[in-house]
Amino acid sequence: MKRYLPIKFLQGLLFLGFILFKLAITPAMTPEKDIPLPITADHIRLVALGEPPLAAKLVAFWLLTVDVQAGNWLRLEELNYPNLTGWLETIQELDPWSEYPGMVASGVFIDVKDSQRIRWIIDFVLRNFEQAPERRWRWLAQCAVLAKYRLHDRPLALRLASALRTHTRPGALPAWARDMEFLLLQEIGEYETARQVILGILQSGEALEPREQAFLLQRLRELESDLSGRYVE
Repeated sequence: MKRYLPIKFLQGLLFLGFILFKLAITPAMTPEKDIPLPITADHIRLVALGEPPLAAKLVAFWLLTVDVQAGNWLRLEELNYPNLTGWLETIQELDPWSEYPGMVASGVFIDVKDSQRIRWIIDFVLRNFEQAPERRWRWLAQCAVLAKYRLHDRPLALRLASALRTHTRPGALPAWARDMEFLLLQEIGEYETARQVILGILQSGEALEPREQAFLLQRLRELESDLSGRYVE
């Protein structure tokens, strides 16, 4: 009895062959040991045979091994990050429901010492988050923490924390992610703005557990005390 290969397996082989062929004939625009220029999602759809999500998975698999060239490991700092994020954008366009681009960006490719590359990844994660905030907030929250503790850039961390709160509906975030914004504001002495953020949370109609509500009210009292002290001075 003859056995036939699954259609999706054949599609995968065909698509992977296309990617390798395309990369082989594309003029070298980057150093030899680096990530090549990304192929657009539209070009990939033409040969994906109606399976863009499968194509996205194959590109994702290839991208995770791109730092291994001829058996030699390349440091992430040696890779072209604009090209890297271009490929992540292609993957996301091919499969809008995929969690891979944000996850691998904030969990793997951000783990470098080069602050410029970290900021490049953060910019990508922010753009990616804005397309589907309530499905991708975790990766932006990770970036906010890294911006504060690794880059020591509180204004950037505050901008990311603010995006988390303002781009999601009440109740979509866990308390620790929702509260990052006013805690950072309090740290940098922006007491009135922090107070307004807490009031906004309390008045949003979000269902708060008694412990959460008590925490927010306690912070509100602290901020009002700090503001009163300023006025006395």
